[in-house]
Amino acid sequence: MILSASIGKSARWSVPLAALWMAGCGGVNVGERGGDADSMGGIPVAEQEIATVSAAGVEVTFLAEFEPDHPPTIALREQGSVNATTSPVLQLMAQRLTSLEMYLTLAPGQNQAPLLLRQAHDAEAAALGRDALVRVGSLEASPIVEKDLASKYQACKTSVLLDFDVINSLLPTPGNSIGGLNGTLDEFTSGSHHQFVGGASNYATTNVVGLGVCNGSNDTVKASYAYDQRWNGLGWQNGTPIALGSAGFARWFFRFSWTSGGVTRGASYRVNGSSPGLFFLTTREFVRS
Repeated sequence: MILSASIGKSARWSVPLAALWMAGCGGVNVGERGGDADSMGGIPVAEQEIATVSAAGVEVTFLAEFEPDHPPTIALREQGSVNATTSPVLQLMAQRLTSLEMYLTLAPGQNQAPLLLRQAHDAEAAALGRDALVRVGSLEASPIVEKDLASKYQACKTSVLLDFDVINSLLPTPGNSIGGLNGTLDEFTSGSHHQFVGGASNYATTNVVGLGVCNGSNDTVKASYAYDQRWNGLGWQNGTPIALGSAGFARWFFRFSWTSGGVTRGASYRVNGSSPGLFFLTTREFVRS
């Protein structure tokens, strides 16, 4: 999944955010849904929910993302609250885990991982430059601390920025750090706004990208993402909108790549937010150091 390849030649990953206790996870649910087109036009993303792991008020959802004539790409969505500041997804990404291994780490009580995760494992491990021996990661616990509005605002400014320095400090093994490029954080007092990775709608990359939305008010924020895979001619595709309550935030992580005729193409990305109250949008492009 994150920092990995798809089952086929193209690669893409997605995520929202929050924190999980190392002590364990809650239930695992299976579902399905499709994306909705937003006000900027485009077509819906075709996605299927494979499984959702819940714990400590956080949901980590594994998704199969579909495109014409290619096998699905495994994606991960992480969603939660700034009351719990440690993201399990970021920690597991930095440990070079596949989507299957992330699932096994987050849901240790499950006897059988979903088929699509098992099918994607070998290709994802190869894209990470490692062997396919299945391993289980480790997580650093983060306490749930209720915050007042001022503290929520400050937590949004720091947490939604996708700052990997904090995550890297939690890792027991050196050499797995992840650095950021082209990081942008914008604050909006209200209204409907969007932000592009790289600052432009025609900017395309084959690197991992992060998209984030954080609610810094007591109003509800409607958050979503969109991408344009530059090789398939489909144009902008829109993800399913998510409603974020006070102190809520979501992060998505993607990587799209397609090589044909010796030419590798990437994708363009956008994050969207809409609310009568204050919220933050952020984008960042990542490379492994």
